[in-house]
Amino acid sequence: MKKLTLLTLIAGLAGSIAAHGAFPGPFDGEVRIDPTPSGAGGANGGGAFLATVVSGLGNVVSDPGGSFLTFCIERNEYISFPSNPANRVYDVNLANSSSRGGIAGGSPDPISLATAWLYSKFRDGSLIGVGGFTGNSASHSALQNAIWYLEQELGVSGAPAFSTAATSLVQAAIDDLGLTWANVQSTPANGEFNVRVMRLYNGPSADAEGYNQDMLAIVPEPSTYIAGGLALLPLLFGLRARWQKK
Repeated sequence: MKKLTLLTLIAGLAGSIAAHGAFPGPFDGEVRIDPTPSGAGGANGGGAFLATVVSGLGNVVSDPGGSFLTFCIERNEYISFPSNPANRVYDVNLANSSSRGGIAGGSPDPISLATAWLYSKFRDGSLIGVGGFTGNSASHSALQNAIWYLEQELGVSGAPAFSTAATSLVQAAIDDLGLTWANVQSTPANGEFNVRVMRLYNGPSADAEGYNQDMLAIVPEPSTYIAGGLALLPLLFGLRARWQKK
């Protein structure tokens, strides 16, 4: 029985490691989305927005206090901000793609590699000085427009053009990633730069099917979880040795 218990623990550990290394399930937690923080800027109803982890989402990288700045993916999906912040909470599913295609794109619609590159640099602070980005309100608006362009929400048939400042940011991504203007929108990310989509649903602005906006987040490398799991193995084998002596 003791050996069986040990095997059960090891199997559970392996299952936990495998689960963290794979895509999250349909429900990964809850997040509160608040309006644009003072000085962060916003573009035509876009971000930056302030996201605060409410529950779950233990694998989302956030600043101290569980909050981080994020941007939206689709221009035809919406969120609202009830006066009571407690009512601004959304269920979250983490994925590599937005829930729908937005103005243009498939369903689901993978985020572009350039979007992942820009957002990762924004989050680690290294976007400052790139493509004229300074971190002020106008720069946040430019970054939102660049993301919308890369996700085929701007600069396509039926959508507005995008700004010169956004063009500079897209060009920076093209240069660094070795892409071209012809393929930058169609080159998808597949987890690169640890950027994921927060699919928001069941929130205050949900449509008839429960959908809201899709926003960006960062998760750690799967190896982080594997390392954490492996660190427990000596403890498990130590327990096994103690059981065998009894």
